Amino acid sequence: MRRFVAGDKSPKADVAGSATVSPYCACAGGDDRARRAHISRPVAVIDLCQDPTAPAMPDWRSEPTDDRSRPGHRNDAEEAMQMPPKNLLAHFAVRDHVDRLLNVAAPLARRLDARIDGLHVVPPVQIYAGAGLSVPSAVYKSQEELLDAEADAIETAFVSRCKSDCLEHSWRPLTADAGPAMQKAVAAGRLADLVLATQYDPENPAAGYFPEDLVLGCGRPVIMVPYAGTFGDIGSRILIAWNGGREAARAVFDALVLFKPDAAIEVLTAENGAHGGVAAITAPEALAEALARHGFETAITHSRVGELTVGEDILSRAADFSADLIVMGGYGHTRLRETVFGGATRTILETMTVPTVMSH
Repeated sequence: MRRFVAGDKSPKADVAGSATVSPYCACAGGDDRARRAHISRPVAVIDLCQDPTAPAMPDWRSEPTDDRSRPGHRNDAEEAMQMPPKNLLAHFAVRDHVDRLLNVAAPLARRLDARIDGLHVVPPVQIYAGAGLSVPSAVYKSQEELLDAEADAIETAFVSRCKSDCLEHSWRPLTADAGPAMQKAVAAGRLADLVLATQYDPENPAAGYFPEDLVLGCGRPVIMVPYAGTFGDIGSRILIAWNGGREAARAVFDALVLFKPDAAIEVLTAENGAHGGVAAITAPEALAEALARHGFETAITHSRVGELTVGEDILSRAADFSADLIVMGGYGHTRLRETVFGGATRTILETMTVPTVMSH
């Protein structure tokens, strides 16, 4: 295991300790190219021949105009990339998972000074009758009433909890009509900074709920909360499952805003022999160096998978590390209406034991 910390890049004091060495100090030694580079920095130039009535040339160093007009100043889009999430979308599938999801979302919203938008999509009634059989309209009506009652219960529980916790919030009720419920959930997720959802619960299944669709479809980082266990504030102990891929990179840098300043971070690389290691340019050491520039100390663990699968190894290491958050890429694609996931992604989605950030 290796640790990486941010290097000391502050100016170095001289022997006497009373002065600092300038990055241009080579100019004093006689290097003509360095001297020219030093004096070629922008300076104020006075043109004695200039018409005094002509408009003055702009002085970017002192002109008290809007900083956004300065050359090289970051534009609004670049500044937005550095801003923490302000819109959290919490997708609720069943009433019993409202508190479970808000136990994670509430402290996160406070830390980020963000609003939580609650979402539930009422699925269409689906009743499968045998060939040649018709379903009485009363049966459809009864099912619609049950689905509407569940939606009302979810909204009531969400609003009550948010008011109790003094959280800025809003409620977004949607109806799937005749299409899949997750289509509208995915569309809503695309307008959020961060999406939160619960793992599919086989003991309390929700009609038409497929949380993996959020990972693959909304284009936003998704925090998946297990349906079993007790969870709260996250971001203190973070396990990054790293393979150097695009999805993993997206997940790590999407999740940076979730890391607490003093977070303990471990980068785990798991090799199963068939795929070998990652390329040197995206090696875990390179990732640790990048995180060090953000001020995070990072440990690296290389795990060669034996009897365990990659997904099982990630969960095992998360338990050993006492991680409160796993960060990993969501690997998969949709083919002929069937979602096909990578092995590790499928394992985590089905058997996760820790809240997990996934990006695709």
